[in-house]
Amino acid sequence: MLLHRSAGAEVWQRGDLYDEHVERPARIVAVYDALLREGLVGRAKLIPARPAARSDLELVHSRSHSRRAVRRYEGEEEAHEALGLQLGADTYFAAGESGRAALLSCGSVVELATRRSVVELATRVVTGELSNALAVVRPPGHHCEARQAMGFCLLNNIAVAAAVARARLGVQRVLVVDWDVHHGSNGIQHIFEEDGSVLYASLHRYGHGFYPGTGGAHAVGEGAGRGFSLNIPWSSAGYGDAEYAAAFERLLMPVAREFAPDLVLVAAGFDAAARDPLGGMEASETPPAPLGCLSFVSPAGYAYMTAQLRSLAAGRLVVALEGGYNLRSISSSAAAVMRVLLGDDPPPLPPAPPCRSAARDILEASHAMAPFWRSVAAALGGPQAQPRSAVARPRLSRAALRELYGTRAYPRRRRRSRWPFKWRATTPSAWRGAARRRPAWHRFMYGDE
Repeated sequence: MLLHRSAGAEVWQRGDLYDEHVERPARIVAVYDALLREGLVGRAKLIPARPAARSDLELVHSRSHSRRAVRRYEGEEEAHEALGLQLGADTYFAAGESGRAALLSCGSVVELATRRSVVELATRVVTGELSNALAVVRPPGHHCEARQAMGFCLLNNIAVAAAVARARLGVQRVLVVDWDVHHGSNGIQHIFEEDGSVLYASLHRYGHGFYPGTGGAHAVGEGAGRGFSLNIPWSSAGYGDAEYAAAFERLLMPVAREFAPDLVLVAAGFDAAARDPLGGMEASETPPAPLGCLSFVSPAGYAYMTAQLRSLAAGRLVVALEGGYNLRSISSSAAAVMRVLLGDDPPPLPPAPPCRSAARDILEASHAMAPFWRSVAAALGGPQAQPRSAVARPRLSRAALRELYGTRAYPRRRRRSRWPFKWRATTPSAWRGAARRRPAWHRFMYGDE
């Protein structure tokens, strides 16, 4: 998987590979070095990478794309033409090496998923071979379409693993969680959007045309797959541990428990972490990130999400590396995930509420999923809790702002009452009365207390 490098990569005299592209071999080298340095490799079992079989690829990808991916190319331009890639900022391809790296990456995820599937579960538990898995692979895969490579992704590793587990190993229900900051709708969601046996859940940036510009809350699937695409689109940058934990607690985990998966696959992109050049979660933007929000997902946040997912499917969990382009952030985050997979408790998160814009985003996604999942409808208070329109968002009350931020930024002022027509002062007692009329998003996140 180190063979896949951009056309501008150079090998220096001492043997070091210099590659300026963000999706470069140094990503998995940094992750493995961090796991080795912290003593996590010695606690795990290393599974050798194997290339994906063409028959496995054709469960997801078109026959022509699978055939071209398996074939060894002689020239870069021929490979570019055959796979339909765009050299440059989106996707690149190195003749010969990229194809082998993609097959090894995809085959590794398939191997890890199938070794822990329900058909072989009894045998593997008796031998004690695997309980869960972390696939440190590249190139990534969650953007790849059935017929087209896209977004640094040559083959859709997670989608192929899910298809193999279902078609050949008797797995009935697969949960795919995509916490990469970029939405995977032009890959995983498109592939399974009409399939009710795969629940795809994604947390991603969506506002201001963030790449790829898909994944709105009301993209819930098509046909038999309606309700099996759960999108939690963040309307802004600046969301961190508190927001992701709230999304898991209030929406994703209730739906996942109701779905009762047999296997959980995670598209683990770490580009919502600190200082990521493409994720930009902590970057300033216009409009700026909401006041009071944490600015990025920490390693403790990724460990929390992993621990939550590990409680599903009797622990049958495969985490596969996707995005994440800051070497320090991706290595520390992957190490935190690995500790949880090895049985360590995740570090506690500070008890911070999500920012109000994130709470609105979660509520909008909850309204979109309420017609399909009883747990979500019950949390919203039944059908009467549905908004008037699909895009309606409740306004924030001063009581909610006061309770969330504990601020005195709202001074005593005079307000005109409806009856009788005279001016009166707003007092703390009026605040207490208004607290009983909290907006819908606040009641959903914190209850009526």
